[in-house]
Amino acid sequence: MMDSQRIVRIEGARNLRDLGGYETADGGRVRWRMLFRSGTLGPFDDKHLATLQALNIRTICDLRTNTERRREPFAFNDLVAAESYLAWDYDTVHEWARSFGRDPSPATARRVMFEVYESLPGRFADRFGTIFGKLAAGETPLLFNCSAGKDRTGITAALILTVLGVPRATVLEDYALSDKIVDYEREVVQPRLAAGDSAAAGFAEIAALPPFVRAPLLASDPDYLDHALAHLERTHGSIERFLDEAGGANVALIAETRKRLIEY
Repeated sequence: MMDSQRIVRIEGARNLRDLGGYETADGGRVRWRMLFRSGTLGPFDDKHLATLQALNIRTICDLRTNTERRREPFAFNDLVAAESYLAWDYDTVHEWARSFGRDPSPATARRVMFEVYESLPGRFADRFGTIFGKLAAGETPLLFNCSAGKDRTGITAALILTVLGVPRATVLEDYALSDKIVDYEREVVQPRLAAGDSAAAGFAEIAALPPFVRAPLLASDPDYLDHALAHLERTHGSIERFLDEAGGANVALIAETRKRLIEY
């Protein structure tokens, strides 16, 4: 996995890492410093901003909700041109309260995560088409992010790595790496609770849960991602067909993305 080379440690960057270096089934390798995944970025002091700028990122695809972007803004214009920063207008990831009902148990939380992962690809299909369009056009290095950098970002990374030809086991390992990098309860949930932010949209229901119930929601369990990918393959025949039918990433876009991101 080459974790030390993959993880980009910059103060203010949550779960930032390089998707390069992964070997493909046909003997290729994903190019380093071309594709980055992350959680929230910033705020940065001058030193750490300079370190991030040195990555020469050309395109940012911000998958966060409107509320998340307002709560944790970052100065994207210090990194990319305004037209190279993309965000989408929405404010709901999942109806947590409806899913939990009257049984706030760890088992229910785990079941909810399977539901979330089954639904996320379809809900974010238009984002995937946009991202593949940017990759195919060579607008790289490209960074995509959400708030935690594990769920929406994890799905996106998995789809890209899969169509690049990276084996499923490696894709799942990359996803699970988030748990080694970030303690979400300590580094994300508790600071927000301490700051009185528990009523924020999309967070209130999670904040109300006991930590032991919340734990499965914060985990990067490979079973969640494996379930999502298997569901797409079962319902669409393949990940490529899903991207073509639902995400607008057609065969030509995927082929061009492979050409630009894989080296032999």
